[in-house]
Amino acid sequence: MDHVRVRTPIPLVPILQVRPFAVHEALARGVPRGRLYAADLARPFYGVRTAVAPQNLIDRMRAYSERMSANEFFSHVTSALHLGIPLPQRLEQQQELHVSVIAPAYSPRARGVIGHEVKHAQVVNWRGFPIADAATTWCQLAGLLPLADLVAVGDYLLTGPDPVHGIPAFLHAEDLSRAVREHAHGRGIRNARRALDLVREGPRSRPESLLRVLMVTSGLPEPELNLPVRLADGSKKQPDIAYPAIRFGLEYEGDGHRTDRSRFLADIDRKEAFADINWEIMRVTTAHLQHPVELIERIQRRIRRRCLALGVPIEAHEN
Repeated sequence: MDHVRVRTPIPLVPILQVRPFAVHEALARGVPRGRLYAADLARPFYGVRTAVAPQNLIDRMRAYSERMSANEFFSHVTSALHLGIPLPQRLEQQQELHVSVIAPAYSPRARGVIGHEVKHAQVVNWRGFPIADAATTWCQLAGLLPLADLVAVGDYLLTGPDPVHGIPAFLHAEDLSRAVREHAHGRGIRNARRALDLVREGPRSRPESLLRVLMVTSGLPEPELNLPVRLADGSKKQPDIAYPAIRFGLEYEGDGHRTDRSRFLADIDRKEAFADINWEIMRVTTAHLQHPVELIERIQRRIRRRCLALGVPIEAHEN
């Protein structure tokens, strides 16, 4: 039997084995051009090679940086994800990188890249990469996201990643207003202006923001967000969304509330503690948000019932 001889690729110089590199750098280091087309090297972008194919956003950004020109910066969905902004799943899974330049420069064109020419942008260096800053990114997303999702991004930027543990917000409301005046344009300008009126500081998750926007845009009154409520034992709890005049609140519950037993038991104790002071807490899940008409009708019924029970005029809780 004839044995097929498999040729082992020439080892790369050590520094090129551990990070992405540009073809021109490898050639300058004496790597033969043919070696750069061997099957053991990934080619994530034109002119870029890496010994290990990119596995995540940071890997892709690092690889593209090897061919990035001085006037390019990451933007739109890419800058949002790099900032840690929660987005719809379809965008969080997007593999292409959004890369922008300020006109009159020409937008980059490459496989795996969505290029943009923008009129204005504030560019910052964030954890090693040039990106559109948070306010600019929000304006750029206005052309890609529906209203509720754009508001949720704005809520996140004004509230911060973890306000409970003191991680500060990215922006103040006036920063968003200024950005809309300076950076929003084209098909996203109307969306940005409308979203600006709905953005609030306080929601602690994207679903909470989506729930609040659904309620307000459906004609329900503006609720209180994370309002401290004193319980019978003197402690305070904060419903996600509340109408204190009728002692009614709503809380979003993700999968963690179902799969974590200790959290599940704490939720029961929490609801009972609210019931002890005559507060009704309505629980909302992702499944409910997927049926907005039914959800709003259910909330409206609960509000009417609470108004009747407490003798509060129903008109005060209807827009």
